[in-house]
Amino acid sequence: MWKCEFCETENGDNTGVCVCCGSKKPEIEKKVKTDNKQKSGQRKKHLYWIIPTLLAVIFVAGFFAVRHLLHAIADNAVTDNIETYTIDEPVVSADAETSESGDTAEEKTEPSYVIDYDALFKSHDTDEVVMTVDGREVSWNEYFYWIRYYAEYIQYYIDMYKYYGMDYKWTDPADEEGTMTLADSVRQDAGNHMSMICAIEKYAEDNNIELSKEAKQALEDDLKAQIAEYCGEGATEEDFDKLLREADYLSLDIYKRYNNANYLYQEIFKKIYGEKGEKVSDKDAIKYLEENGYMRANHILFATVDLSTGEALDEATVAEKLALAEKTAAELKKIKKNDKLLKKFAELKTKYDEDTGKYQYPDGYVFTSGKMVQEFEDGYKALKDYEVSDPILSTYGYHVILRLPNDPDAVIEYSDEGTALNARMEYANTAYSELMQKNMDSSEIILADSIIGLSIADYLVEAPAETAGE
Repeated sequence: MWKCEFCETENGDNTGVCVCCGSKKPEIEKKVKTDNKQKSGQRKKHLYWIIPTLLAVIFVAGFFAVRHLLHAIADNAVTDNIETYTIDEPVVSADAETSESGDTAEEKTEPSYVIDYDALFKSHDTDEVVMTVDGREVSWNEYFYWIRYYAEYIQYYIDMYKYYGMDYKWTDPADEEGTMTLADSVRQDAGNHMSMICAIEKYAEDNNIELSKEAKQALEDDLKAQIAEYCGEGATEEDFDKLLREADYLSLDIYKRYNNANYLYQEIFKKIYGEKGEKVSDKDAIKYLEENGYMRANHILFATVDLSTGEALDEATVAEKLALAEKTAAELKKIKKNDKLLKKFAELKTKYDEDTGKYQYPDGYVFTSGKMVQEFEDGYKALKDYEVSDPILSTYGYHVILRLPNDPDAVIEYSDEGTALNARMEYANTAYSELMQKNMDSSEIILADSIIGLSIADYLVEAPAETAGE
């Protein structure tokens, strides 16, 4: 597990992107100074992160270009500087002045800027309708929540770059075309996110989809748990509402709306595709596999190296492995009926296979080009379905490969929670994202003049010296 430095969400080891805010897993995580988390007062743990994060996960899929730009900058700039700078020492620019004694003078830095959220929040009445989506009203309070959400996301990157001696500002462009600044993008992202929430609510209403009893109970239980955690045992909804307003400009009614939309999103998915994609047809699942270039094969590995160390085995042992691989391949090739071949292959795999992945993928791998070693992929492509290869040598050893046809229920991968994901589920996730995007794109969105003319940059203030980026 790794903890996101921005929102402090715990993420599984197999994901490189935070499921909450979309921040990339930093390889430098353990090297960054602990006190840097509080820089500019932007990264302390806020109550507003307790809202379920599924809505944010949707946006990680790529609804906004600014997200890709920030990640690209992080890839190309931050990681390149890990080797250049010593994390435990302050970063000193190349043009820093040096005294006659050889001591380095204090580094000259540009002032750091942060958003004055109090002033921005007070710029509108909380109940003022600032946009409508297909007639659904969005108040300033609701809209402001997402402004702050995305602003803190960007503030994190600005602080991180500054820590490593790189200059990145709110007024810098948020896209390659330079059509908007990072400050402008916050306003756009907030509007898009509210459009998505409205689209979820409208789709559920138009298709008579309501929360199940289980979902309603889960919502109630979640709320009680949050109240107890943040306000103490015996606290009331009124206590929680007060805390939300004081800490994060958020009312309990808005909190409930976002939670409800989160559960509605899941209910819609289940209604269309089933809880685990079981409603997806074989035809659609197979088409998904074919269009995305998936291949499926099983194999028996006769290792020629110590798989724990990578050290090559002695020549005599390697020769024995090759002889056994050739014998195994010859035995399998004699079997003409597919069902008998699969049965025998499974038997020999249990007996001989040294691939540690066999425990998670006993029926073989579903993969795309470049995922397996090249020798394995080339060997697969030379076969027809249910055909067995001669032993193929890779850096791991000799592979006896059985090519298999695509199967909608074959495991492609596992989620961070350990759930097996097959083509039905992968198709459902992709189709659902496209459906929601289509609904958003077709929505009639009307922005109030006060929002069209809103400039986030007008609310940037110089950060106090003690909290500005070092």
